[in-house]
Amino acid sequence: MRSVRQVFHLIRGLELLGWRAKAKTSLGLAGKTASRVPRVK
Repeated sequence: MRSVRQVFHLIRGLELLGWRAKAKTSLGLAGKTASRVPRVK
């Protein structure tokens, strides 16, 4: 039972890391495009 819980926890942690990496890359791309394109207020 404990091993199953550990595996589940590990998979969830990896998923969270993946989401964080995705958010970082998307934010980086957004920052690049924002800096490249002049902002219009």
